[in-house]
Amino acid sequence: VDSGNPIKVNLNYENGIPQVLFKDKSEIPQFTKAGFQKRKIPKNVFQGILSFYRREKEKSSPEFDPSDSKSGLNDFISSSKVEFPTNLIQLDDHIVNEIFIGLKAMVEEWSGNREILQTYCYGIRTYFDGAILKKHTDVFQTRILSAILNIDQQVNEAWPLQIDDHNGVEHEVFLKPGELLLYESATLNHGRVKPLNGDFYSNVFVHYICIS
Repeated sequence: VDSGNPIKVNLNYENGIPQVLFKDKSEIPQFTKAGFQKRKIPKNVFQGILSFYRREKEKSSPEFDPSDSKSGLNDFISSSKVEFPTNLIQLDDHIVNEIFIGLKAMVEEWSGNREILQTYCYGIRTYFDGAILKKHTDVFQTRILSAILNIDQQVNEAWPLQIDDHNGVEHEVFLKPGELLLYESATLNHGRVKPLNGDFYSNVFVHYICIS
């Protein structure tokens, strides 16, 4: 595990989003022993997201069209059972800020009291029956320390996330509504390679970079 010594980070901003200017992923230190940890979503954060989700659920729309070869998600997400494997509910700025602020102290403490900057908080993604997510690592310029928040699910069997630890050993993590997974998303391979067996599974994804 990184000793906690300061790391040298050069920053750039693109459309207001901070980016770290590492040459490659090998420059990113290991922040925690395992690289991931399951926790409870802070109650006020979860209740805020859940209220928004229930209010806006009927306004969700397909995240991408699998028949469009130009869609960047086609390489990662698919389903053999439904036409559109995911829907997305866009979050408004207020709820995004609540999520970033509500998780910041937790992410900093988990990472060894590092200084972090928020980058992206995606809308609520709902996966549907048969969905799979190929294993991958995230874009390291903007997604170094991340969280997956499970908001709602209706499944016939628990749907695991597969994630490799820092030694390359694969683990399966199961989340219930109100639980989250903190993970070093830029350096640890992760995905959901077993097809979802159920109606839906809804997550929020939150990303930070580390600058100290």
